[in-house]
Amino acid sequence: MSTRYLCLTFDSDWHVGSGAGIPGSVDRQVLRDEEGFPYVPGKTLTGILRDAAEWIADVRDTSEEGNKWKNVLIGLFGEQPESHGGTQGGFASGAAVGIGSATLSRALRNYVQELREASGPDLRTALFTVRPGVKIDRTTGRALEDHLFSTERVRGCTLYAPVKYLRGLLSEDEEKLLEDAVRAVRRLGGKRRRGGGRCRLDWCNAPNRTDSENDSRP
Repeated sequence: MSTRYLCLTFDSDWHVGSGAGIPGSVDRQVLRDEEGFPYVPGKTLTGILRDAAEWIADVRDTSEEGNKWKNVLIGLFGEQPESHGGTQGGFASGAAVGIGSATLSRALRNYVQELREASGPDLRTALFTVRPGVKIDRTTGRALEDHLFSTERVRGCTLYAPVKYLRGLLSEDEEKLLEDAVRAVRRLGGKRRRGGGRCRLDWCNAPNRTDSENDSRP
């Protein structure tokens, strides 16, 4: 099983929520791992890549006529059950690639932890910012009274996600669709339509390893 790495670079603040808040402080908190660092779950990254690939496949099949690229999409990301938008009467199937969670590099995480254990500043706090907001009345378009809330965001940073090739080499078409989907991703997370989550995806070497130590191709 071969593994490549995606480098996820955020060019703006971003928010992938935990569904919880901190009473009296933050209403919508960012998702953190067991060490207190922000991360993007593999399911979220897979979903945003699949959405991009579906859009590309639909455009190509419309212009070329037929379902060639839809079939490529299914081979790459697997078939979803009918209840989740899959082919009517079809069955869920396995994917050719498995995308893991995007995290900060181990070297950076270790540095922050070591500094903290040495009674230095906790640099994790510098990763986060809190933005105020207010609920808008859909009828009048005005801010509602007593509806102020706060959303935690992560400052722009770079994370790394492993991509495992679960059945070996991809076909030429699968490789092309994956490459195009990676280039198509431009936003991720909450508030994407309000300037949040601007990002870029690129292939890269495994974090903390040199070019000679890592072959990024399957």
